[in-house]
Amino acid sequence: MTKILFCVVVLALFFSSVVLCSETKPGNAVLESRIISIDSRNEITLVSIPAGSYEMGDHDGEDDEKPVHTVTLDAFEMSTTEITQSQYKALTGKNPSHFTGDGSLPVERVTWYDAAKFCNMLSEKEGLPSCYNEETWKCDFTKAGFRLPTEAEWEYACRAGTSTEYYTGDTES
Repeated sequence: MTKILFCVVVLALFFSSVVLCSETKPGNAVLESRIISIDSRNEITLVSIPAGSYEMGDHDGEDDEKPVHTVTLDAFEMSTTEITQSQYKALTGKNPSHFTGDGSLPVERVTWYDAAKFCNMLSEKEGLPSCYNEETWKCDFTKAGFRLPTEAEWEYACRAGTSTEYYTGDTES
């Protein structure tokens, strides 16, 4: 049975990104995709991220980035784009964004709580149990519904299998 988790990262002022995590079969290193429909005009495309390990942290970074340590993650899926204003509005009925006019823009001005509610609403729509208790805002990671990604899941996906400081190498350029 595939355990489905949803991860939505929402930066409260300007950006949002949606990530759907689910366990996949061991050894499945082929990137596959699937689509979740919000309505007839709004879909979220997900891509498989294979299980693996990486070195999390920074030897020269801030105190909260030390020490560097190995993190191992199960395979999961991640959306290929941020949640758009159109997708957010289709599910919640509102668009809190400041920069409107094009429904394909990322939704912004969404709080963490709004993102958690979005996760719960999408879980309900898909017939899955909600991960977030909307009284305490704690996430039950044993639930199969949609949720925000952990820092480790987000960084692992962003690293795209690299071991360098940046996905392009050890320098910013």
